[in-house]
Amino acid sequence: MSDMNEILQAENVSEVFGGLKAVSDFNLRLERGELVGLIGPNGAGKTTVFNMLTGVYQPTSGNISFEGESIVGLKPYQVTADVMAKAAPDAIFMHCLPSFHDRHTTIGEDIYEKFGLAEMEVTNEVFEGPRSRVFDEAENRMHTIKAVMYATLK
Repeated sequence: MSDMNEILQAENVSEVFGGLKAVSDFNLRLERGELVGLIGPNGAGKTTVFNMLTGVYQPTSGNISFEGESIVGLKPYQVTADVMAKAAPDAIFMHCLPSFHDRHTTIGEDIYEKFGLAEMEVTNEVFEGPRSRVFDEAENRMHTIKAVMYATLK
């Protein structure tokens, strides 16, 4: 059980590539507002730890939690109902590629067969939810993407 100020926790996280153990039983507790550094020699596993914490790699064993909830198994880009619940009440999910959303299309089924992904960038609950917005026309997408990037980077 995490305390209220704990934002990120890694418990006994390990990563094995082939037979090589890149990270073994890594532990971290990061509180809100805390700044930490990870130092070590080349090949010590710093980048592997970062990639596990951000979802690029899934740990071979152990658990990673963000705000008390496990994030192991989530893709770094995946939007779930929990992610939306933590967003501002007026936040919306904008998307433009419903053919990659689920297995109800030829492309979706092909992705599932090749990679085992039943839901791609967004879970069905968010995709079909009231805060979901689809942009149908390609020319509208670029303007929207540029506007979101500008607002985010500003």
